[in-house]
Amino acid sequence: MGYTPAFDTLYTGTLFGKWPTAAVWASLLPLINARGEINLSYEAISGMTGWPMNLLRQGIEALCQPDPHSQSKAEGGRRLVPIDPGREWGWRAVNVAIYRQKASGANQVLDGRNAEKVRRYKERHRETPPDTNGTPTHTQTHTHTQTEEKNPTAVAKRDAPTWFPDFKAAYPKRGGDQPWRSAGRSASARLAEGHTPTEFIEGAKRYAAYIRAVGKEGTEFVKQASTFLGPDKPFLEPWDLPATKADARFAMNAETAVKWAEETL
Repeated sequence: MGYTPAFDTLYTGTLFGKWPTAAVWASLLPLINARGEINLSYEAISGMTGWPMNLLRQGIEALCQPDPHSQSKAEGGRRLVPIDPGREWGWRAVNVAIYRQKASGANQVLDGRNAEKVRRYKERHRETPPDTNGTPTHTQTHTHTQTEEKNPTAVAKRDAPTWFPDFKAAYPKRGGDQPWRSAGRSASARLAEGHTPTEFIEGAKRYAAYIRAVGKEGTEFVKQASTFLGPDKPFLEPWDLPATKADARFAMNAETAVKWAEETL
């Protein structure tokens, strides 16, 4: 198959929250060949990706529909168009060339946005031996890897989707380790199941309010974010706040008032 990059706009764009369309689209991207086509039958795609036939057809039919809110106006915002209108299967991915070019960084080089990156690259490789033709040596690559391992926060920031900082800001502080990269992987799994970043963020806000109400913020009793976004889906729980002493007194007074009214009247 050909090479098709995937950006976070796959989930945060106009396919946000659309199940199974967004997940089907993510499964189809690796199947796009060098010509920008998915020249496969429904049965072949289902066998390769594991999608049930009914959901696969539903997703592809939606991807072939116009999308007036899409940033791309080509083909009315459609993601797929039939290769042969007389044939049931086989589609052309409308904007694949644009995203391949975007991933290559060609546009940034042309309009100058990549100039600072090029300068930093040349600075890092100033001492590269001539016979390597500018290619980083094993030692340089190893050093870069070691630097990333020593700075996992920088790696997590680089890989984080656009909504992830809002989730981290809403999530209650935990005592002990908090592996955010694992949380990102859990989030990706839930997104593939059809859940949305909004569910994650709103769930984190409810959970944070609950944790503060019970006085456990900043302790090891706060769930790791990867567990919160895990297969048990705590982010969907209501996290109702526990009753306060004032609530208990109010309930007791109300019960007493009702009892007095019943006995008096």
